[in-house]
Amino acid sequence: MPATVKFKRLRIFNLVMGFLHLFQAIVILIMSEGYSVTGTTSFLAWNEAAGKPLAATKDLIDLPVGPMVAAFLLISCVAHFIMASPRFYPWYVRNLKKGINYLRWYEYAISASVWWC
Repeated sequence: MPATVKFKRLRIFNLVMGFLHLFQAIVILIMSEGYSVTGTTSFLAWNEAAGKPLAATKDLIDLPVGPMVAAFLLISCVAHFIMASPRFYPWYVRNLKKGINYLRWYEYAISASVWWC
């Protein structure tokens, strides 16, 4: 298969995946029912009754799972649309020909930060 055809198909693939991630994010937001995970911290605190420091736990934040997953999907959606956009597509193809996909690494850096919040 010629490279031009291969890259044209890749552009279509990125558009399809962008819309798929957008659809998934919308479905997740609609279906999420307010489930959240509590982020906690553990530390030593002085216990007067025991007369020594004991382990204590404090709740820090409640992370809403649905919106966090949707944000992860929306970041992927935006990355796919950028890869297929007229402005960035030539840059994307030039880098792929060099064997690197910078945009994918940028997306991973951002989405991993959201995922691990």
